[in-house]
Amino acid sequence: MQLTLYVLLVVACIPKAIFCQEQSDTGEKSLLAHHKIRSANSAFAGRLLKLLISENPQKNVFFSPLSMATSFAMLSLGARTATLTNLLEGLGFNLTKLQEREMHEGFPALFHLLNTTQGKVQLESGNNLFIDDKIQPLQRFLDEIRNLYGAQVFAANFTDAEGAKKHINDHVDKKTHGKIPELFKDLDSDTVMVLINYIFFNGIWETSFNSNHTELQDFYVDKNTTVRVPKMMKKEKLYYHREDELFSSMVMLPYEGNAWLILVLPDEGKLEQFQVTLEELHLFGSRGPHKQKKEIELDDL
Repeated sequence: MQLTLYVLLVVACIPKAIFCQEQSDTGEKSLLAHHKIRSANSAFAGRLLKLLISENPQKNVFFSPLSMATSFAMLSLGARTATLTNLLEGLGFNLTKLQEREMHEGFPALFHLLNTTQGKVQLESGNNLFIDDKIQPLQRFLDEIRNLYGAQVFAANFTDAEGAKKHINDHVDKKTHGKIPELFKDLDSDTVMVLINYIFFNGIWETSFNSNHTELQDFYVDKNTTVRVPKMMKKEKLYYHREDELFSSMVMLPYEGNAWLILVLPDEGKLEQFQVTLEELHLFGSRGPHKQKKEIELDDL
């Protein structure tokens, strides 16, 4: 039987202290700002997933909707009139319900919650802006992306394409601890600005996979294509959630610390309904994930 597995949210990392300790005024404000943008971010992720799958029907799709939404939100700080309206509408924000300033407070608040080096979990994210040294943006734009998004701004000589490419690649290589050594293979000759959001995650499984149990098995790419791949396998009790509204099942694999890998498996033949519903719902709704421990053989997924 063909089963398609999508990893929608690679990292779900919320330090327990955020919820278990008495909140300061700053902490409460941060949480409130984050909640105000949650609905739009969830819908944006669903729309983007649907688009990327439709454009790459025979390929794996791996992306960070939060990174893309953050980059567009930063870009909107320098936009006006129709361009600004189009950016905000594309992100799914309705300015009759949410003020533009609240949106710009929400994204930094969310990244503040996510970034952590607690215990054995390391999650780092940041924003960078490389601008041609012959261009002078409005100082207000530069101040706002620094103050609101913590972005680093660098001058770059884009007439020296090789030098600018090396500058950007070396920076991203350092920020991702060598995981992305070459973000750009080349730069378009007309480039005058590069806006980057990076995410680095490192974690250790709470219960590691035994490499001796890895076996070559069939993986169903589509109805007509099967390939042999090495599959990690283990049997243990994990948090399992059935979401009928999303026509899918979910399982959470914990890391040491306060992070989980959430695997989402749409029902067979229900991928389109899953995508449509994802645009309209939060992944776990407003109540948070309803979890129950259930013994699962991961190789069956």
